Amino acid sequence: MLHFFKNLKIFAKILSLSTLLLLFVIIVAAYSLNQTVLLSDKLKSLSKEEIAFLGVANEVSTLQLEKNIYIERALRLILKRKFNESASFFDGSEPVVNKHNLQLIKKTTEGVQVGLAEIDKLVVNLLSKQWSAKIEKNIVNIREDFNKLKGEIVEFDAKVQAFFAASNISSELIEGEILQLERQQDTIDEHIISLMAGVERLTLDIIQESEQLESSAVKRTVIFTLVSVLVGTCLAFMIAKNIRVNLNKGISVAQQLSSGNLAVSFVANQQQDEVGQLLRELELMSQHFRKVLSKVTESSMHISQLASTLSNNTSDTAKDTEAQQSGIEQIASSITEMVSSIQEVSKNAHVAAESTQHADQQATEGHDIVSGVTESISTLVTSVENTSEVIKQLAKETANVESILDVIGSIAEQTNLLALNAAIEAARAGEQGKGFAVVADEVRSLALRTHESTQQIQTLIRNLQQQASNSVTKMDEGCTYAAETVQRATKAEASLKNIASAVNTINSMNMQIASAAEEQSSVAELINQSVEDISHKTQLNAERTHQISKESHDLSSLAETLQSAVKQFKTN
Repeated sequence: MLHFFKNLKIFAKILSLSTLLLLFVIIVAAYSLNQTVLLSDKLKSLSKEEIAFLGVANEVSTLQLEKNIYIERALRLILKRKFNESASFFDGSEPVVNKHNLQLIKKTTEGVQVGLAEIDKLVVNLLSKQWSAKIEKNIVNIREDFNKLKGEIVEFDAKVQAFFAASNISSELIEGEILQLERQQDTIDEHIISLMAGVERLTLDIIQESEQLESSAVKRTVIFTLVSVLVGTCLAFMIAKNIRVNLNKGISVAQQLSSGNLAVSFVANQQQDEVGQLLRELELMSQHFRKVLSKVTESSMHISQLASTLSNNTSDTAKDTEAQQSGIEQIASSITEMVSSIQEVSKNAHVAAESTQHADQQATEGHDIVSGVTESISTLVTSVENTSEVIKQLAKETANVESILDVIGSIAEQTNLLALNAAIEAARAGEQGKGFAVVADEVRSLALRTHESTQQIQTLIRNLQQQASNSVTKMDEGCTYAAETVQRATKAEASLKNIASAVNTINSMNMQIASAAEEQSSVAELINQSVEDISHKTQLNAERTHQISKESHDLSSLAETLQSAVKQFKTN
């Protein structure tokens, strides 16, 4: 087990330690939480049951006390009547207050029975839960006391009902019954007090048991915590010691390697953790370095020889490069002049292309304007034709109006005749027809004005018909002129379209010329750029050749220095 633990990775060791400690913490926390929840549930259950129990018990005690008061009032009235030698209490002639007392006694009795049933349920509920032997015994004692109390209350209620159901009872018997009922009531009160005291004792016992459980849970939690801390400390010490010993081995080997001792001996290490892997990798690195240093020694000697040869060759190359650079500069000057000429041609072609493009744009705009005028004139012709139709329709309608006016004139003439006849009849009637004569005159006057207005309207309608006829004639002439204008505009549009096509062809040719000139300029520019690059690179090559020659001497010196440095390492 210990060997397996040593072979674990450092991360796995630390992770296993952390996991184990976390597991201990979770166990302790879960146990504490479980005990706390159990204790809280018990206390909540106790508080709820106790409050309910005490509430119901107090209610039963209160109702029982009220019932005793009502019974005492009824008995006092019975005694008073007996002493006054009145009729029997239940002969039907008693006052209303006695009936009211009996109703109150019955109501409180029913309330007490309901409270006793609730107490019985609470006791059964307490017995259904798990408790210790002591608490369960207290609950059983409470149930026994409750059963006795319940029997006494039932017996007391039965005696009260029997007493009030009897008739013609002597005063001595009444007094005896009253004393007996009072003793039973005192016994019931004592048992209620005893029952409530038992509930309080039960509560104290449960609280004491809960405190014991809490104390036991705290002790167990402390023990678990101490054990977890002890185990975690031991594991942490073991892991730290194992890591420290292995790291010291790795540090010792690394110090020897850093001092140049590549022949250091590595002790066989079988550990599979990171430190063991590091030692094995250091051993492989040492072996690799020994091989590399051997090759470096051989290579440095060969480099020294090659550096001398390279220095001689680069001197000759530098001379040839300088001659080549002079010829390339002359070529670059000629190409620059050619590029300038081509750019001038391209510039002129662009100017011509822009001019033809502007002319094409103007022709296109003229074509669009003529098209718009043609469309406007066509729209105008359509509008004038529509207006002519409307005016013609208006002339027809005015003819209809004239016929209607003829009818109105005829009606006005008939109205005038009727008014004249009415005036004649009114004159025959004498004094009785004076009012009717006035109305007849007004009607005749209205008929005359209607006739005059009708004639005026007829005159206006004839003038309107004449003007409408003239308008239709003029609009027909306008339509003819507009149609001729549309034809001419169409011809102008076709001419502008031909002009635009010709200008577009010229523009296309100019663009082709400009494009060809630009391509020639681009090619010449590329050639010029390439020649310049070649010239620049040739110059750089010349400089680099001189630099290589210089560095060849430096390389020879470095090879000698490298040989001296390699000799410092121990490889045997």
